[in-house]
Amino acid sequence: GVDVALRMGRLADSALGARRVFAFVAALLFVVQPGAVAAVAWVGALAEAIGAFFGCTSIYALLRFRRSGARAWYATSATTFALALLTHESSAIFFPLLFLADWAAWRAGGRWTWSWTGLARAYGIFVVLLAAYLAVDLYTNSRHYIVVEGQYGLGLHIVGNTFEYIAALYVGERHWISYVLIAIVLGWLAMRGTPRAKLAAAWMVLAILPFALFVSSGITARYMYLPAIGLALL
Repeated sequence: GVDVALRMGRLADSALGARRVFAFVAALLFVVQPGAVAAVAWVGALAEAIGAFFGCTSIYALLRFRRSGARAWYATSATTFALALLTHESSAIFFPLLFLADWAAWRAGGRWTWSWTGLARAYGIFVVLLAAYLAVDLYTNSRHYIVVEGQYGLGLHIVGNTFEYIAALYVGERHWISYVLIAIVLGWLAMRGTPRAKLAAAWMVLAILPFALFVSSGITARYMYLPAIGLALL
């Protein structure tokens, strides 16, 4: 957890244009909030913390590459992204987070070119890695009993589960009034939030989605580790 917090701090401080006090407070909130406890305390949930470690490192390295052009940073980002994928399926959400972090850093004063050609060069290897991983993972998991028996899939339950996870993250009441307030805040952030706030909110929601597809399992504490990073940044 401390390793992830340190990378969060470096990400916010040196890559997203935030002041060091912001980086320190975000890292501190991540370390102390209860949402991250279960994944650290239970050895069976170790993949959550390791996947977050590799994913955060990948984002940080990509932004360092975008700023400096050093190919070593790019190789580090691609390698740690692949390691994150091999750690846990939920690490696939780091692909959109790479893009969003890149965009937020660019809006915060990044001097690199934001064009389709530049994006294709920067993200080509990540698309290949993700496609190769999903080709194997989706084929394998489509035969898992949880999917076959309809315990995991698309449906309206995703909305309710997402709100429940967010309320659990900030230790709020799981009630429809809370869910309405959450929807209002997320909608406002999407329309009026700063690029950094939009990244943080998207991080929280995207990190919840792979686990919101479970139909009847309810809130699982160990799955709150990665979304807790987004909440801490937000």
